[in-house]
Amino acid sequence: MEESTEKKEYEISYITRSENGTKAVEAICVRHSGSVVHTEVLRKISLAYPIKKETVGFFGVSYVMLEPSAIHEIEQEAKLDQEVLRMLVVAEPIRMRQQEAVTRDQEEGYVPSRSTGGTSTPATQSQKAVTNEELEKKLEEILG
Repeated sequence: MEESTEKKEYEISYITRSENGTKAVEAICVRHSGSVVHTEVLRKISLAYPIKKETVGFFGVSYVMLEPSAIHEIEQEAKLDQEVLRMLVVAEPIRMRQQEAVTRDQEEGYVPSRSTGGTSTPATQSQKAVTNEELEKKLEEILG
């Protein structure tokens, strides 16, 4: 089975011991032929429970372009790095891919039709507003 060498965008969320943790995570990605697209500013956070005997960490997010085959190796290397407490690699959300496809279809002139199930009423129909007086009359009729 042939592996794809096409790079994809991933979001890497991580908690590090110090502010230098961003450099450690980015270095791991670059060693595996990745490139950093964007890095968010680190935030100091209190951890809910100690991780590797640390109660405070620095939370950061980086967006990188990586080959899918390198993800496992990056995760393993991050586990061995003393600076990185936790790391999570997430692929680009599917809804963004779907949104791009819809945008591309609209540019080409294709707009999919939506069918209503027949039992639901359209949201554009306005319902008649009921006043307090009408509600009181109905209550009197019901209660006697």
